[in-house]
Amino acid sequence: MKSYIQILGTGTVDVAPSVLVHFDDQRYLFNCGEGTQRFCLQNKIKISKVKKIFLTRIHWECFGGLPGMLLTMADAGSQEIKLFGGTNLTHALTATRGFILRHVNFPSNAYYAYDFPVH
Repeated sequence: MKSYIQILGTGTVDVAPSVLVHFDDQRYLFNCGEGTQRFCLQNKIKISKVKKIFLTRIHWECFGGLPGMLLTMADAGSQEIKLFGGTNLTHALTATRGFILRHVNFPSNAYYAYDFPVH
């Protein structure tokens, strides 16, 4: 099994911090800040293989590039995407619906990760 981690952004002015984890034929994206989509396109990173996106928090720094990324993934032929994030993930997606409204058959599911107290 071949696996590696690719740092997509380090929090510079034009790209928010994001990490892409590669496992054989699957890709997992952690955070999708503003500029991530453009960075992937400029560096020829195949985002069509990303099936799951994990958001460490629902904040523009971690979420800002998601609407554009979902549109690009739909154009690239992705059939389904699973989104994992905090309790306000559905509200954040609903707020961006006006920007990414399209008539494409692109099912996406949102899952919630609840914070557990650390003792």
